[in-house]
Amino acid sequence: MSELTAQAVFDKAFEPGRSPRSEAYKLGVLNCLRARIDGAQYPPCPYNLGTVEADAYFAGFDAGRELAPIRRDVGAVAPDYNIR
Repeated sequence: MSELTAQAVFDKAFEPGRSPRSEAYKLGVLNCLRARIDGAQYPPCPYNLGTVEADAYFAGFDAGRELAPIRRDVGAVAPDYNIR
């Protein structure tokens, strides 16, 4: 059995046949998975807040949480993306 990686989960989630998603959305999913599965640092949003790209990124990040709901390194804390 191969090791679970963020890229493997991402590839499975975006197999051909899935409805298309923007690059910003997919980057949000992948960055979340990298943090939760691979133990990478949570990166800052690469888009200006208030833009459609930032909104898509955060939607993808939330989708990534659904794909990997528990972090491997339990002590890690997700960034506060609850922007008011």
